[in-house]
Amino acid sequence: MENHESGDSHSEGKPGLCNCFLNCVFLSRSQTNLSGGEKKFKSQLKELTVYILFLITLSVVIYGTVTPYQFYYTKSVENLFIDGNNIETTWHDVETWDSLWKYLQNTLVDGIHDNKINEKGIYIYNENKLLSLPRLRQLKISNDSCEIPSVFNNVLFNCYSDYSVDEEDKETLEFFSFYAEQSSDSKVYNEKLNTRPYSGQLARYGHGGYQQLLSTDKNISSYILHDLKFNGWIDRGTRVVFIDFTLYNANINMFCIVKLVAEFLPTGGIATSHEILVQKLLRYVSTKDNVLFGFEVALIVFVVYYIVVECVELMVFRMNYFVQYWNMLDNIIIIKILAGAAISLYRSVTINDLVTKSETDADSFTSFETIAYYESIYNDLAALCLFFSWIKIFKYLKFNKTMRHFSTTLSRCSKDILSFAVMFFIIFFAFASLACFSLVRFSETLPRSTTVPTHCSGSFWETLISWL
Repeated sequence: MENHESGDSHSEGKPGLCNCFLNCVFLSRSQTNLSGGEKKFKSQLKELTVYILFLITLSVVIYGTVTPYQFYYTKSVENLFIDGNNIETTWHDVETWDSLWKYLQNTLVDGIHDNKINEKGIYIYNENKLLSLPRLRQLKISNDSCEIPSVFNNVLFNCYSDYSVDEEDKETLEFFSFYAEQSSDSKVYNEKLNTRPYSGQLARYGHGGYQQLLSTDKNISSYILHDLKFNGWIDRGTRVVFIDFTLYNANINMFCIVKLVAEFLPTGGIATSHEILVQKLLRYVSTKDNVLFGFEVALIVFVVYYIVVECVELMVFRMNYFVQYWNMLDNIIIIKILAGAAISLYRSVTINDLVTKSETDADSFTSFETIAYYESIYNDLAALCLFFSWIKIFKYLKFNKTMRHFSTTLSRCSKDILSFAVMFFIIFFAFASLACFSLVRFSETLPRSTTVPTHCSGSFWETLISWL
């Protein structure tokens, strides 16, 4: 009986193997605050070492896909289609219907077709393969989308408002097309054209519309555009025209997704914008990519480790776990990495199918817009994750006296800083509203500052300083 009791006391005094493993591997510094100084210091050192390795791995994964060629690739495409010195009509010169047709028939056609052409397709600048055919897409609104005042009923018969999904014109267009085989799609409204809704300068546009594909032959493309212009494909009801095409450079394994947007103002005129996304959508091709894949696997291992650490802390501290802001930052970093991993998996599964489709179905348009959109989200998540990860270093520098005082000072004055921020933004918003609704409304010298958000984002002050 005594031996049994002594055995029980011995088993209670000695932790099990599982508990020892958890304490050695997953016990964080916040859980050792209740223990002695030496144990606390060792836990700090272990946690700092593991985090430095995690930060190095994360930095390699994020910076491993960045290359200076992305900048030069973007500039070369801009010089050819947007604002190059050798362009007679640049994209920024498009302000009327005539200038838009001039750009399409000259700058766009010359930029796409005055390059190397062989049995494998069109190569722009001899190095950038054109994937699938370029596409024109437009959205229109009906001629009764707004009300005409009764005093003008005998003078004005049609009214075209700004763009709205509810006011879209979806009627089949009726006109004779000499190149009907190439341009018949331009007459019929399509609800879904394998694209995403787009937020422009004036409105958010849907994913349908009337589309027109160009040809791999320059003469046929010119005839198609002449055909559309002659039949009035663009008219008063047109509210936006999109020009989409995709390039691929095998030398640097980069895709270039180009979108040119011409938005038609209800007041007359055209507002142009463009979006050029240079992205590495095909991964794990070279030896460098395979090494990068190893770092990605290591990053996932780190994430699993930190998930277990956070779960252990949640079980130890329970509701007090949510009071510590460092824990919230840890969860934000973990969530962003997991979201980025999900997007990376989607990219790897999707890109091969898109490339295969663009090769096998060369007489159609293959949209890379969706995968490029998610890749942009991936880049944003990676940037924010790296930012928060570097900020988190302050958590591990509290053993330094200066950093500990700095952290204590910020925590004690956080409420005062928040109160000051609230008062500052109230006054700032008041001044922005004053400038938007009084100063700018009667001034033609500040054309960019048209809304309160644009003022708050800084465009008003930037334009005002340049004007002064």
